[in-house]
Amino acid sequence: MDKVRTVIIDDEVAAIDYLVKLCEQLSPEMEVVGTASGIAEAIELIRKEKPVVVFVDIEFPEGLGFEILSAFPDAHFQVVFVTAYDHYSLQAIKFNALDYLLKPVDASDFAAVVERILSRLDRESKLSGAEVSHLLQVSLKANIALPTQTGQEFIAIDGILRVEADGSYSKVFTTEGPSYLVSKSLVSFDQVLVKRGFVRVHRKHLINPEHIASVLKNAGGSVVMRDKSELPLSRSGKELLQQRLKEMSEFL
Repeated sequence: MDKVRTVIIDDEVAAIDYLVKLCEQLSPEMEVVGTASGIAEAIELIRKEKPVVVFVDIEFPEGLGFEILSAFPDAHFQVVFVTAYDHYSLQAIKFNALDYLLKPVDASDFAAVVERILSRLDRESKLSGAEVSHLLQVSLKANIALPTQTGQEFIAIDGILRVEADGSYSKVFTTEGPSYLVSKSLVSFDQVLVKRGFVRVHRKHLINPEHIASVLKNAGGSVVMRDKSELPLSRSGKELLQQRLKEMSEFL
């Protein structure tokens, strides 16, 4: 495999030096072609070097690292966020983040991320242009990091049954059984998961229509999920669900 052009962006020189060292010692395939410590500098660097992989911090004195990625709406590079904060994980999903490393970065975690990067690049090299485009636009969003009281749980988005509002928190129910209490509002999940086909059927409920067991025509209407939970439908939620189910049936 050819060298993987890599850019590292962080406002701390020590953090940049550490990642450069990890690349040199653990992953010689990752060729660091440039580093930047500010948002404007980073945008210019990416435009110039056209990297394949970008490691980027989130919090900068002048703003957030998301501003850097917003400058490249059709980017074909892979993004790994490296940050001391875990409360940006949902926003990271919006930017097709391949991974999310927490500082201080553990060498074994870094090596695992690089292995995933190289594996993905190897697969992409065997795909057609259209397939690569689809992979970049869709499959990079296949996982989500949930910040919990004990750390982070990484789960497959298609394994989420539903998300339920619980005050300023949300409960995430999965097909595997466990549920997670997350310190994020339902609105935060709505902004990310509706783009993946989820439907806000009620002010308290966001569901994955792939896991619907039945839709009931009782007073007001309700939907039964595969975990046997029965959820009410608001008037607008019912209309959104009907439209989504129609789209699914047309696709099939």
